[in-house]
Amino acid sequence: ADRAEMPDNDGATRILWMQTALTGKPLGAAPPQSLHLLRDLGALAGRLSRALDGFDHPLLDRPQKWRLSDGGWIADHLALLPPARKALVSDVLTEFTALHPALDALPAQPIHNDLNDWNVLIQQGLAAPSQVTGLIDFGDMTRGPVICDLAILAAYAMLDEEKAKRQRLHSVQALLHGEAETLHGDLRDVEPPARNLAQGLASCEAAGLLVKFCTDDSLAHAGSRD
Repeated sequence: ADRAEMPDNDGATRILWMQTALTGKPLGAAPPQSLHLLRDLGALAGRLSRALDGFDHPLLDRPQKWRLSDGGWIADHLALLPPARKALVSDVLTEFTALHPALDALPAQPIHNDLNDWNVLIQQGLAAPSQVTGLIDFGDMTRGPVICDLAILAAYAMLDEEKAKRQRLHSVQALLHGEAETLHGDLRDVEPPARNLAQGLASCEAAGLLVKFCTDDSLAHAGSRD
């Protein structure tokens, strides 16, 4: 994409760039996701993993907090959480520590690393089911196991507070089905430990979001006191 520079209202230089528009609206601005749409999204994640395999860039190995395999950083910020959430996140960290050897044993490749619901575009359907139309924001790309992209998708599916626990698990299962059919042919070809790893990593991603939000609030309050 071409880009240019221009001053903003305060005189600071800003970078502008033009890119081809993608059809659709952000998933985060749409009604609750259907299982059909989540399965479609899992399939897209599988195709993305295949497309990125073989790509390389030096910045893929840069340090960043959003690299899911390095999610243990949130342990240093638990004091920012209210007691109930602190206990919840502590339990997730314990699970994450137990999962880490299995995660480290997986092959790594370039991944999107930020498949949240505002970076996924969909076309809402009336006569036909809604479909995923594209992905945006590749600025947090890193190198890691492909299961991390799937786990990030699952984390945002589970963050829907209106869903009961069983519905959240069905959401994760739909994502797994779509990804497995793309990469493996059938969910039965994915070992149960891999499914457990995806769900555990999704919990860690969700816990990281809680800590990130609380960290942002803490910094904002500190700034307002200065």
